Amino acid sequence: MKKSLIVSLLALVLALGLGSVSFAQGDLYLAVDGKKLETDAPCFIENNRTLVPVRFIGESLGYNVTWDAGARRVTITNAKADAAAVKIELTIGSNKALVYDAAGESKEVALEAAAKITKNRTFVPVRFIGESFGTAVNWDAANRVVIIGDKSLYKAEEFAKLRKAEAPKPAPAKKPAKAKAPSAKEIAGLYERKGDEDILLAVVEYKKDGLTHAVAAAMLDDSPEGYRLLANPFGIVYNPKTGTADLGEGIMRFYKGGCTAKEKGASVSFEYKKIR
Repeated sequence: MKKSLIVSLLALVLALGLGSVSFAQGDLYLAVDGKKLETDAPCFIENNRTLVPVRFIGESLGYNVTWDAGARRVTITNAKADAAAVKIELTIGSNKALVYDAAGESKEVALEAAAKITKNRTFVPVRFIGESFGTAVNWDAANRVVIIGDKSLYKAEEFAKLRKAEAPKPAPAKKPAKAKAPSAKEIAGLYERKGDEDILLAVVEYKKDGLTHAVAAAMLDDSPEGYRLLANPFGIVYNPKTGTADLGEGIMRFYKGGCTAKEKGASVSFEYKKIR
């Protein structure tokens, strides 16, 4: 068979067992003698057989395609064919086709998938067309490509690149919003150490140059006379950008409704709950 004929026939050979789910446009590729063939309408799968737009594929590859509207019949003719079959007649919706040899004799052949009209395009099962004209067809499952014609000309890596290029790009992961550290005014108040209600911490606004930019803390004792200052061991300076205060020998981290205090080198931190 002449190479031009092979290329033509190849383009019509596409009905492979690819599953029963129809794919969107661009999901199936046609490769004819190693080259990607574009269609004016997307191929799709029905009853485990791939259907392609017959007029575009046929005429673009040198076939003569005619349409009988009254009979709802499409005829594909290959005048140059030297194979047994030279003409195929398919009727829309019928699971039978007529295949003609060079002598004009016809035989009826059962179809695995009937020709159909979708969105004003006639689609035919390409495996049947290809096998009728004696063209080889292979399937690249990894890249979902129907390989028509000379398989040695097909480069899987090139189609893999096409698949990779068309793959939707994942949306960039959104970084979680960083919690805004409370201001010195917001953290001012009385804190009670969790698990030890006798240990209280007073945080007050620390003014400098008329601005509230830091806080100071003091340990208190809940005596019968009220809260009594025991000491001011911390003398902390609060950083509202980070929400932390340096203890000199440790660090405090403030958050909404509480804080933690941890000495340098210690494995345990103390939790405080804001009580007023």
